Formats: sequence, structure tokens, C-alpha cells
Amino acid sequence: MDQIIAFATLFLGLITGPQDVQVLVGAEVALVEVVLDGETIGRLEAPPWKMNWNFGRVPLPHRLVARARDASGAEIGRVEQWINVPRPPAEVQVVLDREGERVVARASWESLEAGGPESFAITLDDQPLEVADPAAVTLPPVDLDRIHLLRIDLQFAGDVEASAEVTFGGHYLDRVQSDLTAVPVIVHGRPLPVEQLGAALLAGGEAARVVGFERGPIDLVVVRDHSAVEPLREIIRREIRGMRRGNNASLATTDTQGRLKRQLPLVPGASLRFLFPFQELAAGERFRLFPHTKELGNVDGGLLWLLGQMSQPARSPAEQRLGEAVAVAAMTASRRDRRRAVILVLGSEPVDAGRLGAAPVREYLRALRVPLLVWRVASADGGWTGPSDWGEAVDISSMPGLRRATSALWAQLDEQALLWIEGRHLPGEVKLGPDPRNLALP
Repeated sequence: MDQIIAFATLFLGLITGPQDVQVLVGAEVALVEVVLDGETIGRLEAPPWKMNWNFGRVPLPHRLVARARDASGAEIGRVEQWINVPRPPAEVQVVLDREGERVVARASWESLEAGGPESFAITLDDQPLEVADPAAVTLPPVDLDRIHLLRIDLQFAGDVEASAEVTFGGHYLDRVQSDLTAVPVIVHGRPLPVEQLGAALLAGGEAARVVGFERGPIDLVVVRDHSAVEPLREIIRREIRGMRRGNNASLATTDTQGRLKRQLPLVPGASLRFLFPFQELAAGERFRLFPHTKELGNVDGGLLWLLGQMSQPARSPAEQRLGEAVAVAAMTASRRDRRRAVILVLGSEPVDAGRLGAAPVREYLRALRVPLLVWRVASADGGWTGPSDWGEAVDISSMPGLRRATSALWAQLDEQALLWIEGRHLPGEVKLGPDPRNLALP
């Protein structure tokens, strides 16, 4: 049986501190070796096939592997998952076992935005199966000398879906993997042809084969401190007063709004979403989520309008969790393999009630290679006079300051690009090579 091991614990979202690691295994498994980033951290020899591991206080990207061995010590299967990198909002894994002459499929799943599945569909060789519970499915009799395909589709609330495909029988080993990794880079000057970048990057210590270069779209995620909202709205009010001076005194409200919405537009190909730093419980209180907006573009307004006018949850500033929100924003910004950045907009009195401080979050963003821009807006009485725990911040307390910050943002993103290399690699596994040419890593 090929699919004899699967993770029962799927690590979605930000993972730090002590966590249980549990696997599902088939009957022929005598030992499971748990490996984190190439180092063995545990050996499981009996049910419940579970251990606890402290992942540390910084949510760094990790590769977690579980290797199944039989009684002789031979490896007979393995499963892998990546931690603290962008992953789907729901995942499902399946392990197959044999009970007599029948095959049993056991599934485990996790969803960030919902509890259990609302509906499911299971097919065997493209034929639907009538199943009461997708967690344990006894398959109908099949010829195990032939290859068969089992597919499980789960539908969660909020249009969240998860699917898994497993092949078994014959001599076929199921392997499903993505063959390419997108690596964000900074390009100084004119980009070089791909064929000239052979020694530019190393992946796992070996020269990476670069197969593509792309600039493409931009994903921006904004985390806005509660104390920044009113100062930003005051900038808009000052702009409105300026528009209505002199000959524009009779300018209609709709006209002023239209003009304001067109100021500081997003560059072509850029989209933006807000992630609000107030957590909500989900999935039976196992996860805390940050609400966010849909993707926004110039049809919704330029940066001035969006920063000042975007409403946010009616929550107490004391509940604000800036650190975790910025970390989740980085994961969101890098999910689609595009040019990316996170913008943190601070007011004069930022509150952070979260468990992650600025320093570990900045370390996480560096590990994920997501640039962080910190903007700060003073209150009407002149609050805020210098840097914060987040480092030096750009002053956007006036329209000239906001224009300068916006210009610097687009200039920084204009230097970004993606290099596509062969294989699947965590961000930390990719380094600059001996001849990086005109490239740098964020």
C-alpha cells in the first residue's frame, strides 16, 4: 500500500511555541521518524503516534517531514508539510490501510475559516461513492494489481474547498508536487536574460536552474493602526477645505469625493487589501483570524482615499494585535507568487496586545522575503516625534509626505521581480550564488 502515512495535524496559519505533531499510519508501520528542517526531532513507535515540539517564538518557515519505517527499519513512506509559509485556507490528507481484503481510507482536515466540512464528495476511479463520514471510508472491492485513483473533495463554509487525490494498487507510487519555486529578487538596473543567471542563485547549496523571469502584478497588504484612522481622515478633510477655497467654494460633495478618490492612484497591475489587527475566533476556537477586505483597485480609490475612508471593525484599541496582523499580512501578500509588500500605518499611540513583538515579526518578514514599509501619521496635536519599536517610519502626516512615501513605494516595487527556479524550496533554502550579477534578495 503506497499511501500509508499522513499528518493528522496540519499547521495552517502562524505556528510558534509548543505544538502537538500527530500522524496517521497504516498497519505495517513500526516507527515514524519526525524531521524538522533536516534534523530528526522525534521517533514515534506506538499509538497515538504523537509528540510535542516547541517551534520557538519567531514564526520562521519550516519543512516538517514524517518518515514511516517498517519492522526492519526500511523506509516505506513519507509525508511532508511546510510551516509558516502561504498555504490554502483548508487542507485534507488521506492515509490508506488494509483491513482483510478491503481498503480503508482515513482522512484528516483542517480549515482556518470554518469547522468541519458542510458537504463532501468522494470518487473512486471517477465513480461516486455513497459515504456517511469522509473521516473513515471502506472502499468497495477492487483489483489491487491495477492502479486506482481515490479523490476526496470537502466543501467548507465561505466557499472554502479542500481536495486530496491518492493513487494505490499496482506498482505506482503517488507523488504530487509543484516543480517550480518563485523567488522574489531585487534587480539593480536592466534585467539580464535568464540564460545568463546560471550562477545567480543557490538552492539547497546547489546551483539553481533559473527557468523564468517575471515582473507581473503587485499584491499590497495594509495593516492600519487604530490610532492612525482619525489623523488620516483629517488629511482628507484638509484636502476638501483646500478644494473649496476661492472659485471652488461651491464644489459639490460628489465632485470633491471624485477628485480625492483619484489622488495617489495605484500603479497598473497593483491591487491592495486591508487586514485589520483585531482577531476573530474560528474553527472551534482553534484558530484566531484577522478580518480583511476584498482586493481593492483604482475603481475603489487611490491610496489617500483608501487609507482614510476604509472602515474597520468596531473594536476597542486595547484588543489590537499589530504584530500578528503584520505577520499574517506578509503571508497573505506572498500567497500568489507576485511582487509584494506590506505597509504598516501607525498613529501616535499604537497599541499591541498580541504575543508577537515587532522584532520577531520583522525577522519573520525577512525570512519570508516580504518588504515591510512603516508609515506613521501624527495626531492633530502633533503627537509622535520619532521612531517606534518597528524602526524608522516615514512621516505621512501631510499630503506632501504621503506623496513622497507613495513614490518611494512604487520605486521599490519597480525593482522587484520573480525568478522561477526548478524544484520546491523554502525561502531560506535559496541564497545568492557566487555570481549574482545584478540581483539581490529582499
